[in-house]
Formats: sequence, C-alpha cells, structure tokens
Amino acid sequence: MANTIDQAFITQFESEVHLIFQKQASRFKGTCRTANVQGSKARFQVIGKGAASQKSRNADITPMSAGSAGENVAHSFKEAVLADWYAAEYVDKLDELKININERQALASSEAYALGRKCDEIVISAIETGATDAGLLDLSTVDGATNVFRRFGENEVPDDGMRFCAVSNKGWTDLMNIPEFSNMDYIMPEQASWANGATAKRWLGINWMTDTQLSNDATNTTGLAWHSRAVGIGLGTDISTEINYVPEKVAHLITSFISLGAVVIDGTGAFKFTYADTGPLT
Repeated sequence: MANTIDQAFITQFESEVHLIFQKQASRFKGTCRTANVQGSKARFQVIGKGAASQKSRNADITPMSAGSAGENVAHSFKEAVLADWYAAEYVDKLDELKININERQALASSEAYALGRKCDEIVISAIETGATDAGLLDLSTVDGATNVFRRFGENEVPDDGMRFCAVSNKGWTDLMNIPEFSNMDYIMPEQASWANGATAKRWLGINWMTDTQLSNDATNTTGLAWHSRAVGIGLGTDISTEINYVPEKVAHLITSFISLGAVVIDGTGAFKFTYADTGPLT
C-alpha cells in the first residue's frame, strides 16, 4: 500500500447541526394568567375583599363597600405594557449551496429559544418588581422551605394546585437535602406538563421548579413564589416565525417575534425571597 494513501482519505460532514445547549421553551408562561391582547396594554381588573356584617330586624343591610374596613370591594386594575421583541438572521442564497445543513431550520429554532428566554426574563422581572419580600430563607432546612407554604396559607392564597415556586439549581440541591422533599416515601414523582420537560415536582401543594434566569449577585439568589392568578401576561402575539426572501440581500431573512408584557395582579399571591447561592460553577 502506498505511504501517501492518507491523501485520499475523505471527510464525512454531518447534515444535522447542533445548537449550543441553551434554555429553550419558556417555563413561566404556562404558570401565569394569560390574556390575548389587541392593543398596547393588557388591563387586569381587580376587586377588593369583602366583609360580612349583621343587621337588626327591619334595619337596612349595610353594603360591604360601606363596612368598617372602608371600601372593601373597591375596584382597581393592574396594567401590563406590551413590548415587541425580535430575533432575526439572514441566510445568503449562494451560501446555502455550499453547505449540507438546514441553516434556515437551525436559525428558526435558535430564534424561538431566544424569545422563550426573553419571555421568562420579562415575567421574572415583573414578579420581582411587584411581589412582597419574604427576606432570607434557608432552603436546606424544613423550616426555611416550608416558610413558602406558610406564607401562601397566611395570605389565604388558594391551595388549588396552582401555587408555584422557582429556585436555581443550587436551591434545588439544597431542597434535596430535606428528606420530605427528596424521599419517595414522602412524595411520589409526577409529570409536570407545565414545566416543558424541566425538573419539577409538587410538594406541600406547591409546584417547585428550577430556572437559570433568576437574579443572582454571586452570593444570594432570588427565589420566586406565586399563584397563577396573581401574575398576568398580556400577549399580543405568541412566538411566531416567518421566512422571507430579500432580493436586495440575495438572502432569506428568518425572523421570529413576540409581543408581550407582564405584571403582578395581586401582591398577596406573589412574593420573593433570597437564599445562599454561590452562583454558577466555575
């Protein structure tokens, strides 16, 4: 055999492209109240809590709005201002002749992932802004973790399976130190369809999940807890993608876009807390 046979070796190029590992679908959008919007704002109506009263025989009934607690059933509203977000990229027509991968499909997927992360960024920011602050908790202890449950209960937030709590991966590993959270003798695993395949479980009637976009200052991370009806998302359009040919560029323009805004509707049903977290691995 010739010693130069290696000059005839060929290279097999795979047609399947690998997208860098990244958070893909939104984890928060399915956990909040969503309103489809035709306009620039979504207005969520709010009515106050009423109080019952007695009356003597033949006396007039006292309306709740005139009770001792004042305007108990006063009307108000919360508004979510919609913002438009785009993710776009060109694919040169002649460049496509030189590759054997589906560049358009890969870019469309990458754009959709980017907008999914943007959606969660907006919801997280809204909850952090409008939620009450529960202070510092130790998620590795039963007392610290169950503080989330107690706060929901004390605020009379419905225990209807729609309570949520998001922590970082470090927060999750802290929770796993609690036998009542991790041991299958106490809790059975279940499929969390709202989590889009992410790590999640229900404990104490709360849907716990992980997320990598929570605020972190390299020492502490901000955890979020909310009821689905306490946070509203105004959705002008969900993530959409279109491919258009641009003659001036001799290229296809792949464009994905979304229009949405988020707001805390009821601060008694949403709160934030901090816990020790050294941040991402180095």
